[in-house]
Amino acid sequence: MSSNEEDRRRARFDAWLDRMTGDGGSIFEWNDDVYKRYEIAVPTTTNAEKVKKIPVVFKLLPQTELAAARRDAREFMASNKLDPEKDRDIFSVIDTVAIIARATRDAIEPYGQYRTLSNFLTTFKSTKIHLAIADAYKMFEAECDPRPDDLPRDVFHLMIKKIAEAGHLGPLVAIDGPAQSAFVLRLVAETLERSQTP
Repeated sequence: MSSNEEDRRRARFDAWLDRMTGDGGSIFEWNDDVYKRYEIAVPTTTNAEKVKKIPVVFKLLPQTELAAARRDAREFMASNKLDPEKDRDIFSVIDTVAIIARATRDAIEPYGQYRTLSNFLTTFKSTKIHLAIADAYKMFEAECDPRPDDLPRDVFHLMIKKIAEAGHLGPLVAIDGPAQSAFVLRLVAETLERSQTP
């Protein structure tokens, strides 16, 4: 692949990444709750290369609202005559969307719920959009997690070795959730650093 082709491919990827990740947002508090600004990137129906960005905020959900989201998912399943036990794959998606529906709020005070679960599913029909929003919300949760997530250098390199030996990401289960994100981000940063060093 020529240098020009590689540059064009990288530019297309960077543009796509910018469209899908929004502006990174800012965390703030309001009425004793924690929020983060976010933009939902929705491909336009006329051109998949273009996206419409919808400004919203995420609310860090307390356990009571997480429980309410789970109840929303079960009620949705029941109203559609689906069994959460028999249809686990569908329930898993609906449960995730129920959480992000509860967490996604209007971008202006008083930061009311942006969409109900049913309305969220109707508004954003693509599972890819649901997963992108869910990933962004999980990153927000990780940012607000007070537990340390920095791996010592020797453990970091041992994890890289174990993943390379296994040929898959299975060894990451040895690290808890927030540390997994930190591991991947650190790996990306170090790889980028090395690739830019002449």
